[in-house]
Amino acid sequence: MPVIRAFIGLGITTTINQRLDQDCQQLRNRLGKDHHDRVRWIRPQNRHITLLFLGDTPLQACLEHWQRLTEHPLHPPSTCQFDQISHFPDAKSRIIALTESTPSGLLTPLKQAVDQIFSNLLEKPDGKNFKPHITLARIRNPWHFDFPPIDVDYQLQIKSLGLFQSHLTPVGSNYQLLKERRF
Repeated sequence: MPVIRAFIGLGITTTINQRLDQDCQQLRNRLGKDHHDRVRWIRPQNRHITLLFLGDTPLQACLEHWQRLTEHPLHPPSTCQFDQISHFPDAKSRIIALTESTPSGLLTPLKQAVDQIFSNLLEKPDGKNFKPHITLARIRNPWHFDFPPIDVDYQLQIKSLGLFQSHLTPVGSNYQLLKERRF
């Protein structure tokens, strides 16, 4: 039985990705040409909001649990507001992400439903508080790109939930949508 590296996530619309491209370009300009190789930018097609990282999991088990998820009533919010580009989860982090400056909790019920359905696939829950975000870049060690949080206004439409497979490559991951549930 094949094993895949998988996660459950929310996709990002083309319009939002285009705006994010513009904000990422502004950050690249702040960075300066001398430091471009110190930051790995996430490709637009890989941007998403992770609800649950499954890790290495048998494909058949993922598909069976996905079927249960499609039969479960889900009531996600129609939109969520993300209003800050900053280091994530804190100022010392090497991740740059689009975040909520103040957690709204709007995605929490959806996250809890996904967690409940997929709970027996996890060796142990991660125990972290859920902080919705979209990773934009990862900073390579040992350097740190210091910048203050940038105020933005993104109204994200929640249109679908996906089961994704992560293919690891030397230049970063590629995400493949295996299953989708539209809202």
